[in-house]
Formats: sequence, C-alpha cells, structure tokens
Amino acid sequence: MAFKIAKRIWFLIGLTCSASAYVLDFYDISASSATPDIMDVYFKQVRISRGIYGFSGFMEVKQEFDTDVTKYKLDVFYSSNGLSYSLTPFRISPTPVTSVMNKEYLIYLKDMFDKCCTNAFPYPFFSPMTIRNMTCENCQFASNNFPTVLRVGFYKAVVSIYDKPNVTIIATGQIELS
Repeated sequence: MAFKIAKRIWFLIGLTCSASAYVLDFYDISASSATPDIMDVYFKQVRISRGIYGFSGFMEVKQEFDTDVTKYKLDVFYSSNGLSYSLTPFRISPTPVTSVMNKEYLIYLKDMFDKCCTNAFPYPFFSPMTIRNMTCENCQFASNNFPTVLRVGFYKAVVSIYDKPNVTIIATGQIELS
C-alpha cells in the first residue's frame, strides 16, 4: 500500500515538473493608454511565419514615475470555446509595479523582451521608471514556464497599470498540450 502511494506521488510530481507541457498559439494583443503624456503604448499582432503569430509595437515612457506607488493588476480569463470567458484564479491583485517587475516579469516575460525588444527593462528593477522607448519586433510568448495546472483552451490576459500612468494591455491565445 505504501509503495502504491509513493508511486502515485512520484507520478504527480513528474506531471507538475515537466519542462514544457503546453504550446501557446497567440491570437491577438491590444494596448491603450489613458495617459499618453506619461506612457504611450501600442502593440499589434504580426505574422512571424506560416501559422506562427506574435506581436510588435512600442512602450514609450515620456515622464519618470514612482513604480512603488503605481499599481499593476493582472486578471486571466478562460474559455473552452473562445467565445465566453470566465475569471480564473490566476491573477495578480493590485501590486506595486516594482514588485511585479522583480518577480513575475522576471519569470514570465524578461527573456522574451530581452530577445525581441530594444531598451528592455533591467533586472533588478528599481523605482522610478525611467524615460525610455522600448521597441519590440516579432515577439513570441514562450510557454515553457507556465503553471502546469492550466486547462487546454482559450485564455485572455488583462493587464492594468494605474495610479499614474493608466495603461491596459489585453492578450488572447489558445493553450494546447505539447
């Protein structure tokens, strides 16, 4: 009995530690700024090669701002059919931008931005956000570091940055097993 339990636990550990359990098909991205005098953003979907899509665009910081005060919020929505989405438990509640840049950004986005963007954000990140123009060309989201408990289906990520500047970025895609 103890051997069966140990074997089952080992199997579950193997499932949750697989290197790349998912493939992400990127569908769309949009970005808007209610404060373009502080931070302006523009991203669009681009075709990288046959059947492979990513995004290009820019993020221009026109005035320095205190990232210990400015908040970052992420909500992730799920849909089995890509039509009606419901909120998932995967989210980042309102958190100072500095904290997000030194944790979640480092884990999920830094490698991608370093490859496809000029003037990407440094690590470790310290407040304030300095004036910069980050230009991105043919970026592709990697799925090798996603949580291994995701369901196959469609996802929409809504990023909100607020309390000066006010920016919203929405990305959608489909996750399939690799």
